[in-house]
Amino acid sequence: MATFESLGLCRDCMGCAKTGSGKTAAFVLPVLQKLSEDPYGVFCLVLTPTRELAYQIAEQFRALGKPLGLKDCIVVGGMDMVTQGLELSKKPHVVVATPGRLADHIRSSDTVSLNRLQFLILDEADRLLEQGCTDFTKDLEVILSAVPAKRQTLLFSATLTDTLQQLQSIAMNRPFFWEHKSEVRTVEELDQRFILTPEKVKDAYLVHLIQTFQDEHDDWSIIIFTNTCKNCQILTMMLREFNFPTISLHSMMKQRQRFANLAKFKSSVFKILIATDVASRGLDIPTVQVVINHNTPGLPKIYIHRVGRTARAGRNGVAITLVTQYDIHLINAVEEQIQVKLKEFPVEEKEVLKILTQVNVTRRQCEIRLESTDFDEKKKINKRKQMILEGKLVELKNGETYNGHLVSCDNWMNINLREVICTSRDGDKFWRMPECYIRGSTIKYLRIPDEIIDMVKEEVLSKGRGRGGMQQNKPQGKGRGGGPGRGGGAGRGVFGGRGRGMQGPGRGQQQDKKPGKPQGVKNQL
Repeated sequence: MATFESLGLCRDCMGCAKTGSGKTAAFVLPVLQKLSEDPYGVFCLVLTPTRELAYQIAEQFRALGKPLGLKDCIVVGGMDMVTQGLELSKKPHVVVATPGRLADHIRSSDTVSLNRLQFLILDEADRLLEQGCTDFTKDLEVILSAVPAKRQTLLFSATLTDTLQQLQSIAMNRPFFWEHKSEVRTVEELDQRFILTPEKVKDAYLVHLIQTFQDEHDDWSIIIFTNTCKNCQILTMMLREFNFPTISLHSMMKQRQRFANLAKFKSSVFKILIATDVASRGLDIPTVQVVINHNTPGLPKIYIHRVGRTARAGRNGVAITLVTQYDIHLINAVEEQIQVKLKEFPVEEKEVLKILTQVNVTRRQCEIRLESTDFDEKKKINKRKQMILEGKLVELKNGETYNGHLVSCDNWMNINLREVICTSRDGDKFWRMPECYIRGSTIKYLRIPDEIIDMVKEEVLSKGRGRGGMQQNKPQGKGRGGGPGRGGGAGRGVFGGRGRGMQGPGRGQQQDKKPGKPQGVKNQL
């Protein structure tokens, strides 16, 4: 009701509530109510950090908006951009997107029109705005520069971070802020336990734990969270050797396979899902009774989101964390944050010792099998490809790396011809350079691994337009945004109103005599 009232008053809104408490409905229903008064597209844009969450939110819009004839569009990575572009050109009422793919559409085409946008919603806002290994800052800058300043902005999350608190204090138009008041940060229906185990026998405890639940409750669904894609794949292979109905979900999988595996788990075709933190946020699977943390999360908020996959909407659930001798300080930090003392889960250690050797041997066999599939090499290739597409990686033969620019070289002997794409003098054309054209001349070149050169050639061409080759265009001109003060920079802040926009690679033109605050997401949103 608080969300309805704030939207009715055309106020921005920030909401923080426990997992499974209905945050999605809190913004879907008010948006649909407003849309029914004057339906047009694009009316609402929802940004999420993960692809699976984007599809889940779109399903909620479709289910609740069916009487209105709602048209929606999902824009996420791993899917065909041309098809998505055609859907965006039809001006759907609601667009649900991940920041990276939507920013790509805005950069590469003019089919995306957000100038009449009424609502901008950031679900899992703390994850979208934090700066870390997956930083959405640059993509958000592009998106915010394309949406109007006069709009309503809604931010929702289960965890309140320092970033969100600072946004509340610096926004020009003070937003309506609502937080679920409770000393306990997790739901009361969740039974939270831990098992103290040596690092080297952790997998044996995991197998015993799953077998116990399968024997007592064969209809229960279990999610097991682990810290890396490789470990996720190994655990999946290992548990299958013990005849557990197991399926995996991690970022190294193709997108269609991720959707297929998630659908199989939701429909109870498979009872056990092993996942990385790509599945820890927002996913609503009512049938999950147990969450097992194979590793202790490094941050309390990660723990909160993981265990929030069970005990949703008033249902009961169990969360068990495997704690090693190296994780004591981590679990203490979790207990301090959630204001709950975890209880120890009873385990028959004699039963664990019986299967210890078998589990260790099986895991080693699975590791060897996985190594034979070049799993690590695929990850390296994907990482290098992404860096090249972003213009971050330019290599010389000796391995020296340059960031953000092409390299000039007057010694053709230093260049591997199979891995070279050259630019014209103006930097607007790229081609593979034969030796006869390289000898004795000074050229600009970009060295790219031969196995992915064909895949990235078109992307390199599109990024190489204009002066400076791979350098990005420098936005100029006035910026409007949500931070205090007025100043240069391209883009608009998360909360509407005048202020310094989010700065692009180039420097904006200063408009006022008094300088604004330093650039950065916290100051701009």
